[in-house]
Amino acid sequence: MKRIVISVLALIFGISFCMAQIARDAAEEQRRRDAQKQQVADEHKRYEAQKKLATPQQTPTPQPQSAPTPQPTVTQQPTVTQQPQQPVIEQPPAELTTQVTSEGTILRGGTLAGKFDWLQRRVESHNTYIVEVNADENIAPRTLEYKGAINVTIILKGDGRNRTIRLSSHGTMFTVNANVTFVLDNNITLQGHNGNTGSMVQVNGGAFKMNNGATITGNSAVGVHVNNGTFEMTGGTISGNRGNNGGGVHVSNGHTFTMTSGIISGNTANNGGGVFVNGSGFGGTGTFTMLGGTITGNSAAKNGGGVFVHSYGNFAKTGGTITGYNSDQSNGNVVKDTEGVIARSGHAIWVVNTMAKPVRRKETTAGANVNLNTGAPDNWDE
Repeated sequence: MKRIVISVLALIFGISFCMAQIARDAAEEQRRRDAQKQQVADEHKRYEAQKKLATPQQTPTPQPQSAPTPQPTVTQQPTVTQQPQQPVIEQPPAELTTQVTSEGTILRGGTLAGKFDWLQRRVESHNTYIVEVNADENIAPRTLEYKGAINVTIILKGDGRNRTIRLSSHGTMFTVNANVTFVLDNNITLQGHNGNTGSMVQVNGGAFKMNNGATITGNSAVGVHVNNGTFEMTGGTISGNRGNNGGGVHVSNGHTFTMTSGIISGNTANNGGGVFVNGSGFGGTGTFTMLGGTITGNSAAKNGGGVFVHSYGNFAKTGGTITGYNSDQSNGNVVKDTEGVIARSGHAIWVVNTMAKPVRRKETTAGANVNLNTGAPDNWDE
């Protein structure tokens, strides 16, 4: 009986061993097959990768063929590389040069101070010098005087566009002495500043002319002071200046201001917001002759919003327009203080005698057809 049991157990053990071996063999076979499949997949991936690598390697071959087409564009690059040479134009202005023309000797290049230094050394009698301003500049006060020379004309103008000249310090920007005619021409602005006590232009024995396109503005003293000589205004604008006697123009004893065109506006003073004419009789009588132009929008704190004529000063108007507050409360010349408008003080024009008593006054606008003269009673307000 024991033998039978032992035989049965041996048989069972043998069968189990065989089955385990068979399972191990099957698993090993499966691993081998999986490895073969993975190898095949890896080979396929390598093949696809090689194909992809082969594709970009072939594209450079056509690119050189298409390269000649963009090359004409590349051949234009030398023109582009030459463009950096153009900034030479943007470099600082060239040294001062001169050109003699039928109109006069033109001074170009350099600085404005350099041009006036050149004039100081080289001016000749009976010649005209045209000073072209090629940039906005600051300048120290200048006296136009050339000893030993007579009949010299200096013309100041911008080079094709407006140029602003500012004072670099306090004082009078240009003093015009004897034997010199100073002309402020087109495209020039003389710019003052707050706190300045000198006029923009002082005529001190010479002659001053102002043409179209010229401007004198922004000074805390009178714009033009005719101390000794003549001032002729044929155009331009005098505006935004402030003075004691005369905001735009002050004419001293024995000297003259003639206005044929232009505008005097927005100036302020105690007397004579636009123009002050002195005529005390000492050293002669100041004269203001108005043939054209416009005086408007000026104000005075005491008398003569537009024009103040003192004592024996001469004033004659045969053209142009002087506005008055009583006719134009928006833009007319006006006399007003901190408390408001003051009536009967000569909004347009005020003329007094040596005792500071009114002789003539004009409160309304005097248009181009209204003639006025300090020596005649016609057209004045009662």
